[in-house]
Order: sequence, then C-alpha cells, then structure tokens
Amino acid sequence: MKLKIAKIVGPSVERSWSQVHTFVPGEKEKLEARGEFLAVMSLGELTREVEIASAGRELISRLHEEYYGSLEEKPFAQLKKAVEKVVKEASLEAKIEINAACVVGDVLYLAIAGGGKAVLQRQGKTTTILQGSYQPFLVETASGYLQNGDIFLLGTKSFFEVVPEGVIQAALASGSAQEVVESLSPVVLGKEEGLAAAAIAGVEEETVPVIKEREARKTEIVLQAISKIFSRMKQKITEKPEEKPKRSLFTVALILFLILGVSMVFGAKERKRRAEKKQIEEILQQVRARKEEGEAILSLNPAKGREILKEAEGILESLEERKISSAELEEAKKELENSLTSALKEYELEAKLFFDLEMIKKGAVGRDFVASGGQLVVLDSQNLAVYSLGATEKKQAILAGGSQIEGASQLAAFWPKVFILGKEGIYQASGGNFSLVVKKDKDWQEAVDLGTFAGNLYLLDKKMIWVYPAGEAGFGNKKAWLKNPADFSEALGMAIDGAIWVLKKDGSIEKYLRGEKDAFGIAGMDKDFSEPAALYTSPEEEHLYILDKGNSRIVVLNKNGEYYSQYKSPQISDAQSLVAWEKEGKIFLLNGSKIYQIELQ
Repeated sequence: MKLKIAKIVGPSVERSWSQVHTFVPGEKEKLEARGEFLAVMSLGELTREVEIASAGRELISRLHEEYYGSLEEKPFAQLKKAVEKVVKEASLEAKIEINAACVVGDVLYLAIAGGGKAVLQRQGKTTTILQGSYQPFLVETASGYLQNGDIFLLGTKSFFEVVPEGVIQAALASGSAQEVVESLSPVVLGKEEGLAAAAIAGVEEETVPVIKEREARKTEIVLQAISKIFSRMKQKITEKPEEKPKRSLFTVALILFLILGVSMVFGAKERKRRAEKKQIEEILQQVRARKEEGEAILSLNPAKGREILKEAEGILESLEERKISSAELEEAKKELENSLTSALKEYELEAKLFFDLEMIKKGAVGRDFVASGGQLVVLDSQNLAVYSLGATEKKQAILAGGSQIEGASQLAAFWPKVFILGKEGIYQASGGNFSLVVKKDKDWQEAVDLGTFAGNLYLLDKKMIWVYPAGEAGFGNKKAWLKNPADFSEALGMAIDGAIWVLKKDGSIEKYLRGEKDAFGIAGMDKDFSEPAALYTSPEEEHLYILDKGNSRIVVLNKNGEYYSQYKSPQISDAQSLVAWEKEGKIFLLNGSKIYQIELQ
C-alpha cells in the first residue's frame, strides 16, 4: 500500500506545541521491516526552562530513534515500545500526547498515548478505530488491514475538540487526503489552540504491476495484428493475383506495418517516460522525507542530522550517475544543498594576505609558526632566522639568527620566550639572548614536535612525550609525561591546552590527559581528512583546528570530537601550518613567504 499524507497543524500558542512527523525509510531493509511512519504529537505545560519548539524537536528525534533504532522486534511491538518509552521520559516535564502509526505492507499499526483518536473512512462509512486513554503512561494499540481507497485520520485530543464530528465525517467523504485538509484547515486555523494537529492519509494500491500487465497486453495485441497482416500477405502472394492488386495490397500492408511500428516506438517511449516520472516521484518522496528528518533533529543532534542529510544527497547523486534528471529533481537538489550548507557550516572564501615575510628579510620562507602573547612567531630554517610579528599591529622583528638554527625543525613560544628545536637540542631566544637550554638527549627516539604549557617544555618523539619542568634557573631534568610509552611513528604534531592532542597521518586525533590516553573520536564530518598537515588549539580556544590540505579546507571540531564547521580556500592546499585566535575572530595560515588570514564566521 502507498500513502498520500496531508497535515493540519494549529497556530502556535505560548507554551503549547504540536506537530505532524512523517518518514519513509530510504533503505530497503528499514522500509520492509518498519514501513512508513507518521506521528501526531503535542506538548503543553512544559516545566523545563527551554524553548518549547526545541523540546518538540527533541520529542520527534527520540520517537524516531526508538522506532527505527532496532529492526529485531515486530513493528507492532516496536511501535508500542517506542511510544511508551518516550512518553515516560517526557511526561514528567510536560503534558504530552503521541498518536503514532506505521504502515508495513498492507497492515496499519496504531499506538496512542493521551486523548487522541484514529478515525477510518471506508466505502462511505466513518468509524473510530482507536481512542486514546487519559491514564498516565497507558498506550492504547490496534492494528488491521488497509484497503485501496481508505482514508484514515490521526488527531490530537484538541483537534477533535475544535472540529465537530459531523464536519470530520463530511470532509473524509471527499475521497482524498488533500481535499480533507482543505476542508478542515480553516476550522483549526481559526482557533487559538496550539495543541490541535492531525494527519490525514489516503491509501492507494501500488499500480506498477497493473500498468505493466496492461502494457504487456497492448504489446501482445500489436504483435497479433502484425502477424495477421503478414499471414494475409503470404496468402495473397501464393494465390498469384493480378499484378495491380498485389502491389496495392503490399503497399497497404507496408503502410499499416509502418504505422504500427511507429506506434510501438512512441508507446515504448511514453511507457518509459511514465515509468521514469513515477521513479522520480518516489525518489523525491524519499529525499524530502530524509531532508525533513535531518532538519528536525539537527539542533538536538547535529552529527546525526548532518548524516541523514548526506544520505538524502547520496540518493540524488545515484540518480545523476544514471543520467536521470528533471526540473523537480534540480529544485530538490538546490533545497538540499542549502540545508547542507547551513548544517555543515561550510564557508568558501578567499583567504586575504595578512603579511609578506619578505618585508622582514628578502627570500624569507616560513617552515613553522606559533602564536603566543598576541605575537606570531615564524621559523625560517632556510635563512636561519626566527621572526616575530604582531597579530594586530603587524610590528615585526628578527628574534634570532645564525648557524645555531641550522637544521631547526620546530618552534614553540611562551612569550616573550621563544624555543627552537635544533640539531643540538632546544634553544631559547629572549630579550636579544640566544642560548641552548636543553641538550639533545640519548632517550629521544626522533623529535616530532615541541610545545609549551604553564612555562614547561614538552617534546613529542616517536614513543614518548617528555616534559622539562620550568625552574628559577632554567629547566629541570626531563620526565616521562606518559605513564606508558605510545606509538607516535605516524604523528604529525601536537597541541596543548592542559590535555595533549596528537594528530596522525591517517587523520586520527589522540587525546592524552594526565599522562594517559583519553577516549576521543571524531563524528559528524561530511568526508574524511585527506593529507592532514597540522593541528592547533590552546587553553584560550574552544575548538580544535585541523589543516586538511588534501581537501583544501580547515576543519573545526568541538573538543568532544563533534564536527563544528569548515573553511575552504585555494590557499589552504599549499599551507604548512595554522594558528587560530578566536578572541579576534581570525585564523592565520603560513604559506611559504606569506601569511594569510581567514575571518572566523
């Protein structure tokens, strides 16, 4: 059975919310196991200090998650279980009503919590097939077979209080869900009742097999006609008639044959056009359902919302691969792109040139840079120099230079102190002085990165993170910061904000806290990293920033691993490193001799 669904939702009233949620699974397995889903819900008397629309979206998300979250139980049992669980969760915080239904094959399953009703119109007769109960947590259920031409209505208690029974019966007799809505909407919208809502579903049989049978019959008739013509032609030819009639008969037969052939060709094209149109309509219904579902839960679960929107995009992309197109599909694609752009917080922009290092020294080429105390500090290993640059006023200076920097690879700063990782160990540049403060140690496997936190120095090598505690006369002896060695052979760098974050070549990020590995995973990205190059955060920054050169983007993550936003720019693909300054709303990129700036949105 196929449903044609129309909705009625009353006008919003303070502290009252109602909504109709419908969903058709895009996956065949879910569709066969759980079918089409629709629910009419209302919330009132909310006790939490939260926007009631937000609480409503949370209700939709939970109900959908509970019903489709498991495919093991039968749909009837799962529907009742889902409604019961969500009602128990939410009823302590609000007056809640859920009227839910699913159609699997030709069977309708119903579950109602609250005072709503389900009404069925069949062959001119209207009857109430399920009445909800006012007892707390009690869920009334029912099921039955649907027939072609049925119309059923799910409504909240307030809907049936606002709309008289006789008006509902007269509207249902119209024969289509849309006409019912057109009849009843003025009654509901004319009342200030924020809890009134209803879903009207018209039931239609799948017509594809019937169409195919008719088309097969037409083809059979055409083939029979052609066969008769050839039979008659053969008969006339074997009778050896006069020359003139033979030619006349042959000409007529040929014309008829051509007409029938053209008819078959155009008929086949028309059948193909109708089949493609039907296919497009079905796919559009899936895409719009996924889009509606994704948008509904986006504010409650951004990662899941984006995942569902990407699934809708995948459905449209499969059509493009098959070279199926229409104006409706293009419109749906644009709408989905707008939703995805908003959901992904994806910003495409041109990075602006902030500073050219050649203004400090000709031929300057930055290898690494860091930020501290409002300063950008740049390591130029090619010209054996370290520069400082004011992040706001662009005041510039050469902090250090000479053969001691030869072979330097990494930089760290605790302004006004700057530390350089060189061949002999770690050097410090401060107040015009340049000295070796930590000698290279035999325990260093292979130094990967250098960092500072609370005045202490941290060194990341292939198997350990070492810490050199700050003291009055310099730095104390090294200590193993990790309680157990780790494998950093694929590490690209680290960032420190109290925890230590390590970026690896495969795009994974490991978090270490108090010397031990902490649970951390990335969720909600639209695609994986490709050639990640650098990671940045600090105690002042709320987010993690990852330079993803292969995708020409900077990905911003919350520190719980959830995707937050991304920035795309042509300059990103050639950048060596990045720093972010959220207080000033800026991201800086080091790209050879140039530093670019991106405005945080």
